[in-house]
Amino acid sequence: MESETIQGIYPRCGISAEGRLFPHVELPKDYRNRVPGFYKSGGKERVEEIVEKIRNSQEMDIKLRWCEELGLTNISLGTHFGFDLDEIIGSFQEHNLDGKFSLAALAIAVTYVNELLRIRTD
Repeated sequence: MESETIQGIYPRCGISAEGRLFPHVELPKDYRNRVPGFYKSGGKERVEEIVEKIRNSQEMDIKLRWCEELGLTNISLGTHFGFDLDEIIGSFQEHNLDGKFSLAALAIAVTYVNELLRIRTD
C-alpha cells in the first residue's frame, strides 16, 4: 500500500464551532471490495467484541447497524449520539459526538477500518 493511501485514512479529530471534539474516520477507497472478505474472516465478530468491552466498561447503550454490501453503516451511542457512514465519500460522519462518546465511536470505527485493511483485494 502506498504511503499516500495510508495517510489518507488515518483517523483524526475535529473541533466543532461549539467546541465539541469529534472523530473523523475514513474508510479505504476500495472498502466495498473488502466487505465480503471482512464478513468471511470474522471481522464483524471482532468488532462486536470491542463493542461489548466498551458497553461493559463505560455503561453505554451501543448499537451497530450492518449492511451486507457496505459493512458497518451506523454506530449508535444512545438516543442522541451517532457515527454514520457516508457511503459516497467513504467516511463516518458524526452526530452530536463529544467526550466519552467520541472516544467510543473512534475506537469502534478504527477497529472496523483495521479489520477491513487486513483483507487482501488483489
